[in-house]
Amino acid sequence: MGHTLFGALGLFSLNILLYCGHAQDALLHIEPNWSPLFTGEKVTFICDSREENDTDWNYSFSRNDHFFTTNRTVNRYKSSSLTRGDSGEYQCVADHKIRPVRRESNKVSLSVSDVPRPVLTVSPSWTSPGDSVTLTCSVGPPSAGWRFFWYKAVPQLSDYYPYYTYELLAGGTTGTEQDSYILHGQTHTAGYQCRAGRGDPVFYTQYSGVKFVWSGGVNPAASLTVSPHRLQHFSTESLSLICEGNSTEWRVMKVDEDGYVSSCYNWGEMTGSTCNTDTRASSGVYWCESVTQSSNAANITIHNVPRPVLTVSPSWTSPGDSVTLTCSVGPPSAGWRFFWYKAVPDLSRYYTPELLAGGTTGTEQDSYILHGQTHTAGYACRAGRGDPGFNTSYSRVKFVWSGGVNPAASLTVTPHRLQHFSTESLSLICEGNSAEWIVKKADEDGYVSSSCSYWGEMTGSTCNTTTASSGVYWCESETQFSNAANITIH
Repeated sequence: MGHTLFGALGLFSLNILLYCGHAQDALLHIEPNWSPLFTGEKVTFICDSREENDTDWNYSFSRNDHFFTTNRTVNRYKSSSLTRGDSGEYQCVADHKIRPVRRESNKVSLSVSDVPRPVLTVSPSWTSPGDSVTLTCSVGPPSAGWRFFWYKAVPQLSDYYPYYTYELLAGGTTGTEQDSYILHGQTHTAGYQCRAGRGDPVFYTQYSGVKFVWSGGVNPAASLTVSPHRLQHFSTESLSLICEGNSTEWRVMKVDEDGYVSSCYNWGEMTGSTCNTDTRASSGVYWCESVTQSSNAANITIHNVPRPVLTVSPSWTSPGDSVTLTCSVGPPSAGWRFFWYKAVPDLSRYYTPELLAGGTTGTEQDSYILHGQTHTAGYACRAGRGDPGFNTSYSRVKFVWSGGVNPAASLTVTPHRLQHFSTESLSLICEGNSAEWIVKKADEDGYVSSSCSYWGEMTGSTCNTTTASSGVYWCESETQFSNAANITIH
């Protein structure tokens, strides 16, 4: 009797150990076994009991040690569309229907990411008629099993949003295993997109953004004309972008330097087939679109309004010398006329520009010769072009210095020398045909300070200073410049 009870207890203990044991003797598969998976995809969990007859078992599946389905009579569980919340560690358990035997599987990690948006690149992006172009579609993060689908972007002429529909390229219904696609004989500007798909039924990524292959060649069915007729413009200029061809309805498009696609409605005014822009135009590639055609493209650069640089040669003169003024506008661009000005002192402001004799129409040359220079004087320039005229900013004032005495305006330096020490006090005395004077200075970098009040004290017609620095000093009234003194402070 005792032996029988012991034997029964032993058998019961063995069964408990078998049922509660944690041997990883079942095997969990997830199909497809791609990693990562993406939201919207579906998978099948398969629990292999390692027995010939799978129907002798009940199956349960868990995520992160929590069962989400139990006691299934089949060893497969097909998920609904995955979400990011489905990421985790999965395991299955097989329980024998008759014998008290449990088999636990290995753990399998499943990672779910957001649906990717492929990145399409085109090479080359600018073509000549007949060139071949390679499209490349990249899906990230890397994952297996993709086929790639290639599309031409077909314009839809909505007013504000640059919308496109997708038209599969020839032979593209089943996609390609390769992530690249070659277009042969490209002739005109066109936009392309791609997406990737895998599985059965096919799960698709998002569409890529539209990428364009540009052509500057004329397309009789769709052409863009830029007015003024150049590719370099300034931010204060107005542009007209004119569409012509086999359509009665057009829109003008732009891709900026960051790749953002927008239409004329975002930065101009569309009137018929012409887009007129104001100062909202920016650098980018511009082109026209109808529902069937894209025009030639124009790569337009918009610059900030330039400030010319004026140089004078020589900068120090003797009475009667000739002086050459040169006005440089950057970046280099054609069509400028140059206007030349004398700087007239304005004691309440800086200087007012006064056109030099005969300067109302400007000069084609970027230089201007002053004959018979007698006294210190300041000059400025600017450039203009177009009709209506567009003008640059004025240049900084540049001075032609004269040390010769001008009875109408003279400067006397006390102590009477041009070499001084930083601990010395200086007096700069203005005399001549005026009751009101200011003393100015140009430092070694050519910067003209406002007046003595910034670095000294003006008392009547005398500037007293203890903080002088090296530079050229002179007096100004409302009509005159004095002789100049090139003072060095040690």
